[in-house]
Amino acid sequence: RLRLDTADEGAIRAFLASEAGGPLADELRVAWLKSLAQRSRWDTFGAELPKTASEDVELACFAAQFRRQAEGDAALLAVKPLWFTGRSQPESCAPLFDALIAKGELSTADRIARMRLATANGNVRLAQAIGAALPPRERIAERDFARVERDPIGALDRAEFALKQPSGRELALYAVERAARKDPQAARVAWVKVR
Repeated sequence: RLRLDTADEGAIRAFLASEAGGPLADELRVAWLKSLAQRSRWDTFGAELPKTASEDVELACFAAQFRRQAEGDAALLAVKPLWFTGRSQPESCAPLFDALIAKGELSTADRIARMRLATANGNVRLAQAIGAALPPRERIAERDFARVERDPIGALDRAEFALKQPSGRELALYAVERAARKDPQAARVAWVKVR
């Protein structure tokens, strides 16, 4: 496994055949497929991909990149469900997500939904990155996220949200969610002031 980038493909195939059906072979095949994709060895990747049933997200995104070469943007729809998670996704998904956003297949509402999933999951960095990449009217600056993260109850007490703008409403919701985790009663009192 440590030599997948340089090992002879025949030797890898021989090992996979001798260990066929075993967990070691499946694990090695997935690692090899990722290595092939990272090195743009798409012909070999395409020949080996049908031999695995792995549900690995990174591999799924590499597979979509491979299919996109033949099918075009229709292959992007297979990865759209991977967007809707509060966890960070592998780098192999990033160009596909960017293409979905550029084509309008991931709407602003979809992007905000993922930002909310990220905040609910405690993944502040992901939420900040998504918020900062939203269209201008919905965009939430990272410094604003950081300010609310540091003192959500104080932010609610000061009512420093532009509630007439989508970005202000989203930031206020984020503050309520963060404040409720720290002190539910104080969050409720502060939220009444904001509304």
